[in-house]
Amino acid sequence: MNNANEPSRRALLDAAAIESLVDTAPVRDKALGVFPPWHKRGHVLPAEDPSMLYSRELTCPACGSAYRCTMPRESKLVKTGEDSDLRQRYKGVEPIYHAVPVCPDCLFAAPLAYHQKPLKHRDELAGTLAHYRPLVSVKADRDADDVFTSYYLALKCSAFYPDREMLDGWLWQRLSRVYDDCGDLNMSLFALRKAYKAYQTGFSVSELSSAQLQRTAYAIGDMAARLGEYDKARRFLFETKKIRDGAAAIRDMADQRLEYVNSKL
Repeated sequence: MNNANEPSRRALLDAAAIESLVDTAPVRDKALGVFPPWHKRGHVLPAEDPSMLYSRELTCPACGSAYRCTMPRESKLVKTGEDSDLRQRYKGVEPIYHAVPVCPDCLFAAPLAYHQKPLKHRDELAGTLAHYRPLVSVKADRDADDVFTSYYLALKCSAFYPDREMLDGWLWQRLSRVYDDCGDLNMSLFALRKAYKAYQTGFSVSELSSAQLQRTAYAIGDMAARLGEYDKARRFLFETKKIRDGAAAIRDMADQRLEYVNSKL
């Protein structure tokens, strides 16, 4: 997604149409697995440097099984830039492709930090995930379909955490980025709209630290700008600048985004 300009009006209309169809689809084709209708299989992600990855053992918080997943070597990460949505860019590897480990036994999926958080209603979660076992396979070496699968499984699991809205916003925002990397603009915008909605709810109802409030306000403002909602973008970018104890770097980025937004008003 272009970081300097908003998407075309045609793309916005297509994304809105997709969201409407996905949200109202009465029957899901089993071949879709965890994917929504209109998701296309066979996407290709940019190649990564294998030396930047390693195999890590995790314990599933849902079923207790030990399993291995591939993660980036944090000690080797070399930052090459930062997008206007605060996405960090790194040389030779993309951490968001590996950000959601999946248990191959029960299909539990969540960002690494959520492996340490308490889960609600494990039996109900197990029942939810059991529906997808015949439809999903988990491979050690991920391709684009595996990356998308991990995020959509995590969205099934997010309902079992108390901060669902913030987790959903985080997952959908990264899904938007992955679709963008694959060149699928419509689905990138569909996921961006979902992130935009979830983060607004989370900003209103969640207990957040000053740092979290600032990053969330900025994320909403940036997404509003990308979606052409400039008045709301302006409001949340100003909110970003007002939050106490916020990071100076994010305030500076809010100023830069405000220049762009003001040029559209």
